[in-house]
Amino acid sequence: MDTELRRKAAGLCISRGIGFAYFCQGEETFLIVEPGGVLKEERLPTCVSLATKAGSSRPSDLASRSSLSEVVSGAAGRMADEILGSEDDYAFRLYHALRLTGYTADQLSLETYFGFANTGGSRMQDRPDLCVFDASVCGNFNLYRQGKRSASNDALKVHALRALVEVKGSVSTARNGQSSFVRSLEADIQKLANWKVTLDAAASNLGICRAGPPDFVLAVFDPDASALSEDVVARLEEQAERVGVDFVYRHLRTAVSSLRRARVDGRVNKSSQRSPALTPIAPSIQVPKVERAARHRLHKLTDTPRSPRDLATYFAAILSVTEMDSGEVFPLRKFLSNLSSHLDTGRIESVPGGHRLTDLGRSYFEDRYRHARGGSLDRLEVQAIAAMIKSGGGPGWVSID
Repeated sequence: MDTELRRKAAGLCISRGIGFAYFCQGEETFLIVEPGGVLKEERLPTCVSLATKAGSSRPSDLASRSSLSEVVSGAAGRMADEILGSEDDYAFRLYHALRLTGYTADQLSLETYFGFANTGGSRMQDRPDLCVFDASVCGNFNLYRQGKRSASNDALKVHALRALVEVKGSVSTARNGQSSFVRSLEADIQKLANWKVTLDAAASNLGICRAGPPDFVLAVFDPDASALSEDVVARLEEQAERVGVDFVYRHLRTAVSSLRRARVDGRVNKSSQRSPALTPIAPSIQVPKVERAARHRLHKLTDTPRSPRDLATYFAAILSVTEMDSGEVFPLRKFLSNLSSHLDTGRIESVPGGHRLTDLGRSYFEDRYRHARGGSLDRLEVQAIAAMIKSGGGPGWVSID
């Protein structure tokens, strides 16, 4: 939204005594006006980790099913004094509970858009209630980077997705009776099963080799006077189990709760095994460091990019994954055979064990984020390529070992 439209929207809110706030991803300032107040433009504040604020030294790990149950149960417990609510209320409280355990706003997203998830024939996308991502997503939940339709965030989000949660339960659904409520739960189990198929297809179409499939979770907060019977809950759990969905049930009035893991024939279903550990991160404007290269099997493109900008992005991702940009030594010819221009100009030097960036080289490659042939580098594009170097990006990628 351009500046004129922002201020026009703010003016309409001011004239009606309504508060207004506007922030565009990537900008350093935001607009805000309180009801009856004056429109102000302020700089983004420095965020403080809620985990630290709450005194938690070890935030819970969503990759563990039992800890997810504890988070959901804890969220439901905090709802006990305010049982009357909508699904939006419960989704927000679950989001807040995850924030209090240490997950940052860069990792949690409500109503996330995916460009490939269009409702049949419509311009609107299906949107899950809550998504949890690993650190690499860096809060890029929107469809495009910087509003550019040619720069989709879909590949980054699919690669970083670790859990997709649908929230069910509201006063209005409770009024319709338990039979209607159970039918709506069955529909949501099928919705999550459809999401699983959709995301698998998207990962294949985008050429993404994921470290592991995300968790698909149905979190049920039941505000009805009576809890669902054990037989009904067991039947719903079995339906969810068959399609690889975790089923979490909590009756708000009696604190009756249950959690069923997604298993098949008594074994963890390969299609729903736990994703790698998801660790909350402290908010930062820096791109998170990739884990040390030596701990991972790395991959390279079979065909080295030809355009200057694509090659510069690929090279920057290699330097990040190998930690050469932090002074580490790595045999760079495992990725690129022709290093003569960088060796001749003194940007890279040969040392025992491989190659190392010189001070000149570190300055040169960092400057590429500001100035490069074909345009300055996008750190998010570099990070997306770095993730593929670590996990393999599908067709066109091979292991360097």
